[in-house]
Amino acid sequence: FWILDDLAPLEQLDSKVAKAGMYLFKPRRAYRLDRHFEFGPPELGQNPPEGALIRYELAAQPAASDGPVVLEILDSQGRVIRKFTSKPAEREVNSLVKGVETLPPAPPVPDHAGMNSYVWNLRVAPYTSTSDTIRYVSQVPYRVGPGTYTVRLSYDGRSVSQTLEVVNDPRHATRSASQWAQQQQLLAQLGSAVDDIHRTTNDMRAIAQQAQTLIQRAAAGRDADRVRAAGEALIARIAQWEEQVPQAPLPKGVQDYVSFPSRLLSTPVLNLISIVDQDPPVTLAAQKEAKALLSRWSASRAQAQSIKQHGLSTFEEALRRAGMPSAVEGWRSGSPPPPRVGLTQSAGSAMAESDTDEE
Repeated sequence: FWILDDLAPLEQLDSKVAKAGMYLFKPRRAYRLDRHFEFGPPELGQNPPEGALIRYELAAQPAASDGPVVLEILDSQGRVIRKFTSKPAEREVNSLVKGVETLPPAPPVPDHAGMNSYVWNLRVAPYTSTSDTIRYVSQVPYRVGPGTYTVRLSYDGRSVSQTLEVVNDPRHATRSASQWAQQQQLLAQLGSAVDDIHRTTNDMRAIAQQAQTLIQRAAAGRDADRVRAAGEALIARIAQWEEQVPQAPLPKGVQDYVSFPSRLLSTPVLNLISIVDQDPPVTLAAQKEAKALLSRWSASRAQAQSIKQHGLSTFEEALRRAGMPSAVEGWRSGSPPPPRVGLTQSAGSAMAESDTDEE
């Protein structure tokens, strides 16, 4: 059946649709609105969904052995900024502590024979997840700006494309193309920083986890003390590196929901994204804060590389002397985010001794 709140497919029907086997209708104009987030097909009896309503025709439902139907959104430079498939998403791990605002996972793209519809909420792909680090912050991806985008539908080695126009809420004041470009460029930089912070954190934690395991395995072998000292020093350095957002400790070690440490720089970066993801222009204060946060992350990233080059190499050398496998692997994209490895008292002592030795 047809949903009559969108007559665009009816207006485009002709003999080509029936013969195509797979046909993507040109979407109607999409508006940036500020109410809520939607995914998936629209529901009957409700107002039109917010975002881009995409409709397409399939001659037959794909067989189980066929590849998935893929729906992609490309920007004006031809870069894929969002991707959906008909393959059901794997159950996501609840990796963030309470108080983090996120979106539900995107539903699979429908692949029924006949007319199908899907709604893109005009937001870029979700950020890389990490665990045990941030509270009371939005991790909802930012919205794209007004402009012309490409919708690409692919299946069974074939693809079809249509252009999609995105415009701002007509009730808002008009902004120039250069103002929107500045806003989107800054949002892209900040979003990339969040991904980089979380990927690097996951990588460091994966190394710390393996170090813990290898210390335990080496306990009964030769050079166990050397392995333990190098491994605990490495774990301590990683734990200390994670304290990127300084926070004064509460009396007697008290910790509650409000005082839970943010630790990673992604918390202030995500807060800034929420501020910038409004109608432009971007304020000078926001630009200044973005420059400072990106500079701080550049320094933290360099520290992470130094830890991997020195602390990790020292630990791997200790493993080799103990006759153990010495390759410590980092985090692989797509794997669950590793938990934080805490700074134990013995590890803190090992770090202090290592710092004294280096001096």
